[in-house]
Amino acid sequence: MRARIAAKKFNWNMSKESKVVVLLTFFFPSKRKKDTHNTLKVLMDSFEGILYDDDYWALPRIMDFHIDRENPRLELVVYMK
Repeated sequence: MRARIAAKKFNWNMSKESKVVVLLTFFFPSKRKKDTHNTLKVLMDSFEGILYDDDYWALPRIMDFHIDRENPRLELVVYMK
């Protein structure tokens, strides 16, 4: 839902057969060890129909991860390649 709202706010035109770069920064709620790459399939599937028509066109790039106990989140920067 937040992705839909952001796409509308920034006038994102959903990609159809164009590559979309998705830069990902994770903010975890604790130091408990997590593998960021294990989230990619579900994340890229969840953006289908919002950022691109098929996640075949998604180019996810994990940029960093941090601990933020107060505000755990995922931050994205998205652009057409």
